[in-house]
Amino acid sequence: MELKFRVKESPTDRGGSAPRLKPGELKARGWLGATFKSGSTIACVVEGSPAMNAGVYADDEVIALDGYRLDGATLVSRCEEKAPGDVVSITVSRQDRLVELKVKLENKPADAAYLQRVEHPTDSQKAAYSAWLGVPWDEPTPS
Repeated sequence: MELKFRVKESPTDRGGSAPRLKPGELKARGWLGATFKSGSTIACVVEGSPAMNAGVYADDEVIALDGYRLDGATLVSRCEEKAPGDVVSITVSRQDRLVELKVKLENKPADAAYLQRVEHPTDSQKAAYSAWLGVPWDEPTPS
């Protein structure tokens, strides 16, 4: 088995399976690079993300996107509706001061993991698979 990564296909996608959509079916989505504690308070800003590059900080409270009031979950989904390269204006409250930040969204990174069988495993890979799962490596039948 080998570890692979893909872009999450929906907000509820937790990974664990190969892509369900074919290449080209998944529209490029804008990515901010921040997670939320609850409501509108930012918990974490991913290093090197558009949010970090624009000066968004943990504990900022998101107030609005492009002048429209919203919460954290809505901010993430609205950014995903936009295209990579689009610039958005995010208003945050930072220590009781309103701060407006321009953020240039990027491509959503591969953030869902799944395991896939190795096409031509070595004997040691087959042994590791059997030891890990407690079942022998069965070669797939040709279709």
